[in-house]
Amino acid sequence: MRFQAPESLSEQIAQHLGQRIVVRDLKPGERIQELKVAGDLNVSRGSVREALLILERRHLVEIYPRRGAVVSELTIGSVNA
Repeated sequence: MRFQAPESLSEQIAQHLGQRIVVRDLKPGERIQELKVAGDLNVSRGSVREALLILERRHLVEIYPRRGAVVSELTIGSVNA
């Protein structure tokens, strides 16, 4: 039997944003505003920031210091990863 911990809030936010990126609701090059996402989902800005770091590791967003996160160009490799 395998036990799995429930997904963290940050992981759930990352899944939500990742899905929006894959279906092109968030377009490549579009800036993701932490405060707007936090307000829309009624979560903390810190949880959104953690979610963006998860998405960066999955190559779905690029994070720039003092500029925020931007949706990456999607490739077949990044979608399958």
